[in-house]
Amino acid sequence: MAAAAISRLAPAPRVVRVECAFGSSDVPHAAVAELVRDALGLEGGVRRHDLEKGVAALGIPEGKRAALVDALAPIFGAEGSGDAGADAGAGRTERLTGAVRTVLGALARRGPVVVWVDAVQFMDPPSRELMARLVEGELEAPILVVFGTRPDERVESALREALRIEVSELAPPDAARLVEARFGARVPPELAAAITQRAGGSPFFLLELCDALLEKGVVRIEEGPEGRRVVRKPGVPLAL
Repeated sequence: MAAAAISRLAPAPRVVRVECAFGSSDVPHAAVAELVRDALGLEGGVRRHDLEKGVAALGIPEGKRAALVDALAPIFGAEGSGDAGADAGAGRTERLTGAVRTVLGALARRGPVVVWVDAVQFMDPPSRELMARLVEGELEAPILVVFGTRPDERVESALREALRIEVSELAPPDAARLVEARFGARVPPELAAAITQRAGGSPFFLLELCDALLEKGVVRIEEGPEGRRVVRKPGVPLAL
């Protein structure tokens, strides 16, 4: 849904994409590192030299580059040139937040930017704190920040100021139409009901169940006088 909405924006924005992987919550600033890596167009292991090149390519004034790279380098395990002792605690968080805002601001001066962060429920706590700071107040450039998350108390607390759009589960008639659209054929009511009940109103699960039934040979699609229809194979259990 987020991808469909973003694809309709005009002019087309530069999308900075972050996917918070399951298990990444134990890696400090993992999500922020992904954001910076994508914003600067970097891949794989990031060294200080890579950050310097990426920052320079954004047109950051030369006099500000060293401090910016010093703020970003620790999240990649890259060597910084500043005093490590002075980089601890709240001061480091403030510098990192400012550095991320500077990078996104420089990117946005070239055109609209969308920062799309998904699966926020798996985000590491330091990144969650920084993201909350990022969306506080107004940004100084045309940037849209979109978070996708499951309900989670920690996320609710961090992003309480963000505009909220609740996505409810599909109603049964809509779920049945999605099942038919996925198969591209008429579906027997009892089969459609079995799929929609097990999917619990989740469109993702609906599509996965339809694909699994076809892949496992539980159902097949036949052409008939009245068009395409889904047929359950005799003797094959309906295992979902």
